[in-house]
Amino acid sequence: MSFDLISHIGQSGRIRNLVDAIQRETNVSAKHIAGSAKSLLLVLLLRQVAKKILYIHTDDTELDIIHQDMEIFIDSAQIARFTIQQEQLFDTAYVDYVRKGMYHDALNKILYHNEYIAIISGKTISRKILSKNNLEKQKITLKAREVIDFEVVKYCLAELGFQREPIVESPGDMSVRGGIIDVFPFSREQPIRIEFWGDTIESIREFDVSSQRSIRPISQITILPQFLHCQQETDDQEFVSVLDYLDDDTLIIVDDIEQILATLDSVKDNIKLSHAKVKLNKPDYTDKLLLSSSEFKEQLQKFRRIYFHVQGVRIEDNDNVIDLGMVPQQIFRSNFKLFRQHLETLDIDEKVMFACDSREQIERLEEIMLDEEIPVSGIQFIECGISAGFSMPDLRLHVFTESQFFDRIKHRRKQRYYRNGLTFRQL
Repeated sequence: MSFDLISHIGQSGRIRNLVDAIQRETNVSAKHIAGSAKSLLLVLLLRQVAKKILYIHTDDTELDIIHQDMEIFIDSAQIARFTIQQEQLFDTAYVDYVRKGMYHDALNKILYHNEYIAIISGKTISRKILSKNNLEKQKITLKAREVIDFEVVKYCLAELGFQREPIVESPGDMSVRGGIIDVFPFSREQPIRIEFWGDTIESIREFDVSSQRSIRPISQITILPQFLHCQQETDDQEFVSVLDYLDDDTLIIVDDIEQILATLDSVKDNIKLSHAKVKLNKPDYTDKLLLSSSEFKEQLQKFRRIYFHVQGVRIEDNDNVIDLGMVPQQIFRSNFKLFRQHLETLDIDEKVMFACDSREQIERLEEIMLDEEIPVSGIQFIECGISAGFSMPDLRLHVFTESQFFDRIKHRRKQRYYRNGLTFRQL
């Protein structure tokens, strides 16, 4: 993508005010941010303010769209996507293995990567996970050419939750053949083959699960416990919020704090009610395993934070409420006449951009607009497949998107749940 849309919106005086404010203060509130500008702003903040960002939103579907938008501008390796794995406490029968893999990958990134944007919903953050101290004690790190007892490695992998199988096919599997251990961590897209000569690790390689052929060598791998959430009521380990894993210099962005607090309370109340009906006189584990709204608010105080609010209402008692002044794209539903009429209302110095998925789509759209007598010379077409348009009055900028114009808002395909299995795509 030749045109840098992020740098362009960064020229906004209101955006610069937000960046300056969060560099001076511990918390800032902002209002009136629209469309895909939210995703662009997250990437801008990664570039200019903080190398580690956690963005919290109420809606997983919206997070899917933001994730998709951000992948246009930064490498997917820089995006850590936390997603809910199972709906009920101790529910191991129905687990979304794709989402579990995404969760493990996200945790791995905030533990070991120096630059990332992590995104998580209020429902997902409500579930506490194994404490960082316990995770560090249980993890295993293996290096090529390292001398380590073969039997100890087998034992440790079993303790981490891997299931012994004749051949590795699914995340969570391990197999042993002679001096070779194959293991498939949830945090990786491909399984790992560890080849021993006696008690020396000769090689560590990523391999293809279908062909069993090696893909590439790996010098070192860290394998985390495969069960991060509590699996049974008798588990006496410590469980904490994802926030406890973050470094102190992480920037937290909270989108609609009131709704997130309500979600945390709702999740806890519903599970408490379910627990009371089913467990009768057994102990209540909800306080141990679920994050309360009061805990969440208290933990936020440790970090620099930006609050996005849909109503523009102050979240905390401070003067740093910044009006970004953005407006969502008008809905056209493929109506070129309505679009032409809208363009006629704009002043000559206002800039119009139209974002399309590909160069071919740009050429096709230009042809259609010419047929519809729309002056394409006044429109800058950019190859940038963002999902939703927006206007920024202070820049006199209007960004329209092909997908929204034709009412084809993009959504990541939802993964289905399978009982002790994988999605068909993984198979």
